[in-house]
Amino acid sequence: MLIKELDDRSCEVESLDRLIGREDISSKLKDEIAKQLRLFKAGLRGEKDAAYEIDFHYGDTTQNWAVIHDLRIEHEGRVAQIDHILINRFLEFWVCESKSYSEGMSINEHGECAMYWQGRAKGIASPYEQNTKHIHVLESLCGTDILDMPKRFGLRIQPKFRGMILVSKSAKISRPVSKGWWNEGIIKADQLRTHIEKKIDEEISPLMAARIISSEALESLARQLAQLHRPVRNDWLAKFGVDEMRETVIKQNVATYVEVAPSVSVEKSKLGQVCGHCGVAVGNDVAYFCRLRKQRFAGNLYCRDCQKLYPAATK
Repeated sequence: MLIKELDDRSCEVESLDRLIGREDISSKLKDEIAKQLRLFKAGLRGEKDAAYEIDFHYGDTTQNWAVIHDLRIEHEGRVAQIDHILINRFLEFWVCESKSYSEGMSINEHGECAMYWQGRAKGIASPYEQNTKHIHVLESLCGTDILDMPKRFGLRIQPKFRGMILVSKSAKISRPVSKGWWNEGIIKADQLRTHIEKKIDEEISPLMAARIISSEALESLARQLAQLHRPVRNDWLAKFGVDEMRETVIKQNVATYVEVAPSVSVEKSKLGQVCGHCGVAVGNDVAYFCRLRKQRFAGNLYCRDCQKLYPAATK
């Protein structure tokens, strides 16, 4: 059963596209933004491809599994951004991190990882260690009363956690000969179902069968977990220092306006009526609209376009 789908990140893609099209940004910065946009889109493709494979086998076609995509949880000062979670009636949590390494990746005997981009290897953080941290946060959360965990004879059933790294179907994975997490901890997304069934067949036992919970209990637990989702959007403007650049451009525009056209009867105060994100001039009607909704906009002014791009600020 599909409990939560992927979050819509199209507005962030649009935000990066708009940044690249701005005239007040240097070509060097535009190249950096374009690189970030490529990586961001690749990450989204990886998540979508993995979500398709998961939903095809474990979505609404079965009541024995619950699927949660794109879950961000905060617990005891730690944050876990989990790409995919599959929970079955044996109370097994399969925590999956999806990566879009279309040209492939390599792992050495120390567990150090690299991805390939345009034929060149680039060192990257270990996706296994990243996913392990996510599991720690989730495991800690399941040990509290925040979630109403299923019980047997009045005692909470202890869940089992498994980590899995899912990479693109077209990616080549180079593993060392020595044994490690890379033997079974990383697979191509389209192999997930076969891998899960193999592990369950290897470990099935009367003790495991005694842990089974009802489909209703499974759905209830999964929905409780999905309700803890705390989404956050990337502030690309701040990341690339565009906010500071915007203030400089505004001051330059004001100075130019006063110097070149001092006779125009426009109050100087109106020159400061600009969008709090993109810096474009904001008309009196838009400014009035925002001021009437100070709580919604946190006292800031936003042009009509940026109100759409940042829905969190307008709720």
